[in-house]
Amino acid sequence: MWRCVPNTNFSAASVSSNKANDLAQNYALAYPTCRAARESDLYVDGGLFDNFPLTAFDGWFLKAGPDGSFHDQVLKLNPKLLEDEASAVDAVKIFRESLVSSHAEPTQETIGFRITEVDYPDNVAYSAFLSGLEKKLGTNSFKSKEAKTNKDVEVALPDTKLARAYLKKKKLEHQLVENQEVYEEAFAEFCRWFLRHSSSLQSHRVQGKYPPQAIPTHALLGLLKEHPPRKEFSYQVLGLESWEEFAHGCQGIDIEAKGYFIKTDINMFWERYGIRDVQMKNRESTTMKGMGSFLMGMLWAPIMRKEEEILQVPANAERCCVLDCKYVGTMDFDLEQGDKEFLYEMGRVETLRWVKKRATDMLS
Repeated sequence: MWRCVPNTNFSAASVSSNKANDLAQNYALAYPTCRAARESDLYVDGGLFDNFPLTAFDGWFLKAGPDGSFHDQVLKLNPKLLEDEASAVDAVKIFRESLVSSHAEPTQETIGFRITEVDYPDNVAYSAFLSGLEKKLGTNSFKSKEAKTNKDVEVALPDTKLARAYLKKKKLEHQLVENQEVYEEAFAEFCRWFLRHSSSLQSHRVQGKYPPQAIPTHALLGLLKEHPPRKEFSYQVLGLESWEEFAHGCQGIDIEAKGYFIKTDINMFWERYGIRDVQMKNRESTTMKGMGSFLMGMLWAPIMRKEEEILQVPANAERCCVLDCKYVGTMDFDLEQGDKEFLYEMGRVETLRWVKKRATDMLS
């Protein structure tokens, strides 16, 4: 990411490609100090300022054209400022509101490309899960025959050391991925049933006996038996033996046998079935394998939090193309030729697939 600095003599044409690469990925302490043009200008990786500048070009002011400044647009939208009766209070208020609104409108011409891999799931899926599920339910894509029969081109994994290790690991997760749509439908029905009976559930709360917002586990169990939900949500679908196991078993909502559960318990229960969203605050936990992974986690935490704020806006998530690297990680530098060819083909196929889908969505 290049950031323009006023009053410098720097230009892309004035440096070699190697020098430009050094400037673009320079991290303080990790790399030697990198300067260009003027010795007073220190350049660092743009990711330190904004790791995912998807909204950098958002706003109506960018559509003003060469002859329309920000202030011209403000006056067009607020002509009363030209009247003699306009007060200084009105001017400051409108100017402040214009600065905020000028950056608010998403620019659909901006596309965000993101890379994900097996150990670091992408923030788009986590930040926009519920809005995506809502869209799938609204378009009935769960039952779409076209979605089931017209499969996209799949890129075959190469016969390399990294790919073989990935396949071994994925076998353990096969059942969860295979049943994902079933679990999503179960979650949707759980939401409908739970909200419909929330008044009955809350009526069982005893003041002072449970924490605020807590619901007794026995109340949940009784209501499930008295007013069972639709077939999409059942203990059999979740691979459980009974509603008792769902309510307070070792895999249930009240997993600690407290006698009650709160919203966090619900979110953590569904996390085990791949239902994760930034609003539910149930991201899949990452194992710390040593001091290195701990420090990386400390570095990435604030970056990921900022990205979540951007991506939980549906309009932002929809203009992101996610390229799945599958088994190739950020720190995998010793790649075989098959791995490199796989990455190239995955990028090409995923990009074409996303562009085609986006074009179809925009036309419809």
